[in-house]
Amino acid sequence: MIRKAASSLLAVTLAAGLFGAAVASAAEPEAVVVRNRLYTDSGDIEVGLVGGLSLQNSLTQAINPQIDVAIHFSEAWALDIMVGYAMGGTTDLQCQAQNPGATALAGKGCSGTHSIFQGAASNPKTMSDLPNLWILNGPNAELGLRWEPIYGKLSLLTELPIHFKWYVQAAGGVAQFGHQSVSFCTSYDASAGNGNGDCAQNSAGYETLYQTQYSWLASAATGLRFIFLGQGGLTLGLRDYLWSDSYPTSFTASQFGSSLPASVTVAHGLTSSLFADIGLGWTF
Repeated sequence: MIRKAASSLLAVTLAAGLFGAAVASAAEPEAVVVRNRLYTDSGDIEVGLVGGLSLQNSLTQAINPQIDVAIHFSEAWALDIMVGYAMGGTTDLQCQAQNPGATALAGKGCSGTHSIFQGAASNPKTMSDLPNLWILNGPNAELGLRWEPIYGKLSLLTELPIHFKWYVQAAGGVAQFGHQSVSFCTSYDASAGNGNGDCAQNSAGYETLYQTQYSWLASAATGLRFIFLGQGGLTLGLRDYLWSDSYPTSFTASQFGSSLPASVTVAHGLTSSLFADIGLGWTF
């Protein structure tokens, strides 16, 4: 899992190089743009609002709006202070994983006759949770270093030049995460499941264990910052987040409760999640 996460971060870095090279080759080769830039950032402060949208939405999904304050201490380098509040949760696939017999979504999550919890009280089964269920959900803050090595100009129309910067950024900080278990039920209903017993349900679905925690957060990003009116900017980019993962393994389906028993083994790893970033900023 660690190797997979590292490979994902490496892929973003390689994509950044290819993307920047392609844009640079398409830029108008004017010496004035490179040597005497029309817009300069050195010594300026940039304030922006960035919206992040998760792209790998298998069992979890999230959006992460952030306020980004950047201090440009040179034309190519800036220090970013990013503060956001993520809204994350599970997808329909998680509900279907809990109930493989479900054919449609009903008022109480997935409805069906083949719940993984059915009959667990009388016939205990060994179960394990799934990895990569921790998701950004709550406040988060990162401190990042941004490198903008390429400045160029695109001419879509003769009188409409678009100035841009290509950037690469590395950041780290802290965030709140949420974890909705697939396999650990907190409340058992003996009359459900055709009388065989099943995990209790509420309006959100099966009553499985939900946990929150604060933990470290790291990210690598790349993209383009388009400059207009001298001070305004539109940012389009990709960001790969990395955080710690943990999930219970090898417990019996009859071990219900509001928290994990001390005897339950917890596996650890890393989660990598790709986000698309789009933002608007203003430089002072």
